[in-house]
Amino acid sequence: MVDILYLINDILSAISILIIVYAVIMAVVGFIRSEIKREHQSSNGLLAIRVPFGSRLLLGLEILIAVNILRAIMSPGYNELIVLVSMVVIRTLLSFFLNRESKALAALVPIQALVTEKIVEEHTKDITESNQPQTPGKENTSQDDEIAPENK
Repeated sequence: MVDILYLINDILSAISILIIVYAVIMAVVGFIRSEIKREHQSSNGLLAIRVPFGSRLLLGLEILIAVNILRAIMSPGYNELIVLVSMVVIRTLLSFFLNRESKALAALVPIQALVTEKIVEEHTKDITESNQPQTPGKENTSQDDEIAPENK
């Protein structure tokens, strides 16, 4: 039974390390892509790389915490407990700052979408108005004027 727990512990350790390595590789690839495309000059270019990286890193750390819990159960001692507590603290801090950064990114993206939408709307309105022929004696009416007052 103890041999099976050690095997599970080793497998979970390897999985967590692979997840963390994958997170680093994907972050580096994303950074290189953003450097080539110059997306980092936009307000959310690097944040869009850091948020998935942080999420993957958190997943790897959560699995490592599970490994350390198993290790502490199999061979209890102060060293295992200190490692477990330190990993929980690191994971908690990382989660806190990742959550804060995610909220900042979520706040930036809608603002950019609204600004872009407003610009497109104004540009489309200008094009539409310039393409409509003017009939003598009749002014252009807005869409709001066409709606009956009781429907407004």
